[in-house]
Order: sequence, then C-alpha cells, then structure tokens
Amino acid sequence: MSPRFLFRYLFITLSFFLIASLAGATTKADLSSLTVITMSGNEKSVDELKNKEVTYLKFWASWCKPCLEQMPHLQEIQETYGKDIDVIAINIDLNETDENIDNVIKRFDLTLPVAKDSKGELKQQFQFAGTPYHVLLNADGQIIYTSHDADEALDEKIALLAKNKGRGIASIDIDGSGNSHFDSELLSSGRKVLFFTATWCDWYLEDSRPEMSKACIKAQENLTQSQNAPITIVSHMWTDEAEVEKFRSKYAISSPIHIDQGGEAFFTFGVSSFPTFIVLEDGEEVFRTSNFADERLY
Repeated sequence: MSPRFLFRYLFITLSFFLIASLAGATTKADLSSLTVITMSGNEKSVDELKNKEVTYLKFWASWCKPCLEQMPHLQEIQETYGKDIDVIAINIDLNETDENIDNVIKRFDLTLPVAKDSKGELKQQFQFAGTPYHVLLNADGQIIYTSHDADEALDEKIALLAKNKGRGIASIDIDGSGNSHFDSELLSSGRKVLFFTATWCDWYLEDSRPEMSKACIKAQENLTQSQNAPITIVSHMWTDEAEVEKFRSKYAISSPIHIDQGGEAFFTFGVSSFPTFIVLEDGEEVFRTSNFADERLY
C-alpha cells in the first residue's frame, strides 16, 4: 500500500458524523459499481441482485442482538413487499463466518437475497454507523430514508416506496463534512504499529463471540503493559467520545485513541476482525496479525 493511497483515504475523526436532510441535496448510489460477495462465493454488483426499481438494504451481523430481533420483521417485509421492492440483507462481514450467516438464514427462514459487504464498499457509500441499519433507495438510486430501528416510521416509508417507487419522498444527503484529518506525518516515516479494535469488543461479544471477546481483552491488557504503545484505532460503530473515555479508563490507556470516522481506516486497510495489528515501515504495510503475543510487534 503506497503512502499516497494510504493518506488519501485514511481519515479519522473524534466525533460522530451527521446524517442531515438537506433541501435540494441528494446522495445517489451507483449500485452497478458497488460489489458484494454472495453466499455462494461469487462477487456481484448490487445491481445484479436486483430486478425491481426500488431497494431496501438491511445491514446486519450475526453477533448483533438487535439485528436478530429484527429478522422476523425483515422476512415479513420480504413476504409483503417483495414483489415491488428488492429487499436485500447485507451482512457487514466483520467478525463473521459463513457458517454463522447460514445459521441465521435457516433460523429465520429468510427467503430474500443475502450478501456480504466484504470489501466495505456499501458501508462507505452509505456512511454506515452500526448495525442494524436500514437504507431505502428510490427508482433513481437516491437515499430517501435511513434508520437503525425497525419501527412504524420505517414501515410507512417502505409502504410508500412500494406504492409509488419513492416518488414524492424527499431524498436525503449523507453529510461527511467536519471530519478531522489524521496527521499523515504520523504514519509516513519510521515504524508504526496500528491496533484495530472496538470499545465494545470485550463485553458485547462476550456471549456471541466469546473467543474474540477474550482475545480483545488479552490484547488490550498486554498492550497497556507494553512500553511501545501502538496507535489505537477503534471502530466508529456505537462509539462516541464518552465510550472512548470509558474504554481508556477501563484499560488505563495513556496513548491517543482515534475513532475511525465513517470506517475509513478499516476500509483502507481491509480490517474485518478484532483485534488486528498492522505494522508499517515508512508508510508501507510490513505485516499484520491478530496475535498480540507476536514478537514482531515489539
């Protein structure tokens, strides 16, 4: 990975992005250029999964408790509106396995297309902030609604989408303004260790991914004791400054912690699991590992 490519895409901020409804502003998604991996292992554009004019994308993860609670609702939407709307379940492919995804499909008898956002292209396009996440697109590919809740407001928008293809529903713009840029000099020279994790990796995954939870805890405790503190980059999902401060206090972290605004760093480095360590030499990736005891880190 060249420094130019790295610094062009690596943006890290210390606050949540805003999703704003702006008069006259639109965000249009080119679904023909966004690729996913099907459960059969094939790479396809989202357009290739579609045969209707309008689209409902549901972002989810098998370890996400609210996502699983919403699955009956998702299948109900498919059965009610599937003839008018392309309903597609997009697994975010973070801390994930095909077996776990298949188990969810079977458990809830899902009959809609399921695909994995393995490259993170959809998460980038739609400024994904955390699961569950619902995105409705009109016939022009414009975003008309986003939400984390499967509630009456979502149902009303889906009904309108099915009835009139989204016409008459104001589109919204996903605003990424206000992002603070990561200091490129921090990575451009010398040896740097990047530590990718989440403030909730230890406790939220304790039941659904116990081994991963333990790995996050051990990695963080080990790094806290190390004299060579890494650059800690935490997922922006469900994370704000208050959560970072709790995380800092819990593990007595004295070095800077960066919230990966919009998932830019995870996307750039192709990080799909916690914890992940990446070592750079003069801006170039040398190696990566999930083993906190790897001697090459120190």
